[in-house]
Amino acid sequence: MSYFIIIRGPAGIGKTTISKEIAKLLNGYLISFDNILKKHGLDFVSGDPLCVSEHNMLEANKRIIPTAQEKLESEQIVIFEGNFYHKTQIDDLITQLQFPYMVYNLKADLDECIARNKMRNNPLSEQSVGDVFKLVSRFDYGDIIYVNGLGLHECVQQIRERIELTKCTESNSLTMHHQIDKQTITEIIALHFNQDPKFIKRITIGICNEVYEVGLKYKEVIVRLSLQGKYLMGSHDHIPKIKSLGIKVPDILAEDYSKTKFPFSYQIQNKIEGQDLGCIINTLSDEQLKILAKEIVAIFNKIKTISTNGKFGVIWGGGENDISNTWTERMRIWIDESITRGNKTGIMNKHVLELVESLYSNYKSYFGKVRPVTYFGDICSKNVMINNGVFNGLVDLDGLTQGDPLEAIGRIKLSWNGTRHGEIYTNAIMDEMRLTMFEREIVTAYALLNQVSWMCENGIQFNKNTIPVVDKKRERTDKELIKSLSAALWNF
Repeated sequence: MSYFIIIRGPAGIGKTTISKEIAKLLNGYLISFDNILKKHGLDFVSGDPLCVSEHNMLEANKRIIPTAQEKLESEQIVIFEGNFYHKTQIDDLITQLQFPYMVYNLKADLDECIARNKMRNNPLSEQSVGDVFKLVSRFDYGDIIYVNGLGLHECVQQIRERIELTKCTESNSLTMHHQIDKQTITEIIALHFNQDPKFIKRITIGICNEVYEVGLKYKEVIVRLSLQGKYLMGSHDHIPKIKSLGIKVPDILAEDYSKTKFPFSYQIQNKIEGQDLGCIINTLSDEQLKILAKEIVAIFNKIKTISTNGKFGVIWGGGENDISNTWTERMRIWIDESITRGNKTGIMNKHVLELVESLYSNYKSYFGKVRPVTYFGDICSKNVMINNGVFNGLVDLDGLTQGDPLEAIGRIKLSWNGTRHGEIYTNAIMDEMRLTMFEREIVTAYALLNQVSWMCENGIQFNKNTIPVVDKKRERTDKELIKSLSAALWNF
């Protein structure tokens, strides 16, 4: 896997020493921007505050990008190290190279930077260290690592662990790939609507994209951003099809997948009023839940009329899909993905591993008989918008699945398993679908597989809504839920 790493921080913090060790560990190619600036006579300082100009930093990028591109294309990892006190320099590298990347932002107190600087062979003046510290501290970018009081080995180990976690997460993670800030959203809004936002609010539900609610003069819009164009292109492809079936979905007001103006794809949609079902389901009456269940089943029946290509898996956009020849193969890939993530974070244990392997073995013959049907899998606690107690539309339509729709019913069952409102809603859906007892058993099996998958996402950083630290309380709750679902399954 070819990717590049940017290690930034103030003078004296230890960037060069740490970067050299990381390069050794990864057999990577190290590029020091201090050396590039000196080599090409670009290291003179000017302006107020005194610093190497933005122009010269971008010029340094131009000088080194061909070499970096060559190394990356030959499957070598590239490590850039420098102060990176101009945000545009980082954005330019990301835009020009178009490879997966990670940014690590080293931070320490000024006193520690001054102390470490004194240990260098050619130390800077305290004034210079302080000046660079102020410049670098004007903004944060990427994954922040605090190195106060840490030795070289501890600093390197922290970065190494985060690299390993990053490699096993979805490659679309904007948290590690690009620092989205309010200024970025403001620029996008100005480009398409010729006005400044009244407010910008990040939506904290979901893990694939970075999503913001933005207030304009006469309306509110949703801005969605992603490194991988296939996700947003999915909505581009699917929304017209789903709308033609009479299902309420957002309109796309503006979109750009070229990554020319910004180093990511983005899409602006109108806002569908309401809240995600998961936020308000406990406030709905039994009658409202039953009415909603009928509407959701009607949506399943409409979407299954969308033709398949005979394959199994998720259909994204632009022809980039995650598909296999059989549903059995998709289940194996899904289980293996969960095992890999769980092993990386330490959440996977012998009991859960034996459980998922047993599930796969017990239902393998059923999986082999599944024929591909189109369904919207992510229709559980989120993406179903409820306004004043009634259904008001679907959102986040990046992926449609070709496979067994009972898998999505398993997600719905899992979302509120053990709650009264969850039981009423799930049973109403299964009743409306007229599922047999065996099909309800399959729903429970899918709920259990989904729970293992969701549990193994704990500690994996996908975007700003997630962090690379295992939530121990959630882990205990997840494993108790696995026990509960296992008991329910064996009762069929």
